[in-house]
Amino acid sequence: MNVWIMFAVAAVLWAVASYFAGRQYMRVTRGIRRGEITKAISEMYETQEEINRRVEAEAHDPVIVIRWAIFAQQAAAWDELERRAQVVMRRFPKLLHGPMLLSTAWQEQGRIAEAEALVRKWRYWFPFDVELLTRLVEFAIARSDWPAVSKLADAMADAVPTSVHPLLLKIRACLEMNDLRRAEKILVKAEHDFPENPDLAAVWDRYEAQLAA
Repeated sequence: MNVWIMFAVAAVLWAVASYFAGRQYMRVTRGIRRGEITKAISEMYETQEEINRRVEAEAHDPVIVIRWAIFAQQAAAWDELERRAQVVMRRFPKLLHGPMLLSTAWQEQGRIAEAEALVRKWRYWFPFDVELLTRLVEFAIARSDWPAVSKLADAMADAVPTSVHPLLLKIRACLEMNDLRRAEKILVKAEHDFPENPDLAAVWDRYEAQLAA
């Protein structure tokens, strides 16, 4: 093989490996920082007036700025939440908090397509983030897109294998699509893996009623 071709192939392989290694690193480090920030926000007791005073003086503290945006969300001030979420995104472009808050604002304003597109864009970087997947499930259910719900439930099962919730979503999608055989198979698995879960009895009742119809 020509030596220049060998060099070119090696360069391409190195670039591809670096790209995926970089993505994995970003996912891990962002996830850690996001968890730390979310925990810090949950432990804050400052009033809105106190946060408003601190937000300019501590403009580079993500905890303060994100908490400032959350106050708008809690007040259901969607236009203000949109503005504050955009501030969060400009100051902290690698954090997921800003896009999620902006998506919430757009969703509440009725801008559903834009809200969903934003969440899908960020799922590229956080493919197994439960909050992103849950939001996408909500969008899919709202438009009765049960095949999409089923696929998202599979992704959620990979992300949180110890939770029954993805299986319940998958069963609901199967029942909505009248795929009773698949629903029964997943129900049996759910009952085996989560025998104490109280929600399964109601799901069995729905399955049996649909089977008898």
